[in-house]
Amino acid sequence: MNKKFDCVEMMEKAAKRVHAITSKMTRAEESAFWKRKVEEYEVTATRASKPTAVVREAVAAYITKRVKAIPKKTFDCVEMKHKAQRKIYQITKGMSQAERIAYYNNIGEK
Repeated sequence: MNKKFDCVEMMEKAAKRVHAITSKMTRAEESAFWKRKVEEYEVTATRASKPTAVVREAVAAYITKRVKAIPKKTFDCVEMKHKAQRKIYQITKGMSQAERIAYYNNIGEK
């Protein structure tokens, strides 16, 4: 099979071009470069296609619908873990290392 278009090759060439342009830039210069490129893309996309706004609205509606479908949490595992860690910290904060080890060993025996 003879490919007329190789997507990977195109991406590699583009990456090399971008690297050649940005490799000697400072972070501030590179940030400005990418902001400018995003603005250029948005202008081009807006001119090229009016349906872009319609697509954005459809995506926003879909995301809103999906977010509303997510059930509210009744249990927060991370918060429970943080609460337990705060409690243990309050108990052990004045202990020496030997006292902390004894405390943890005692917890394991319960």
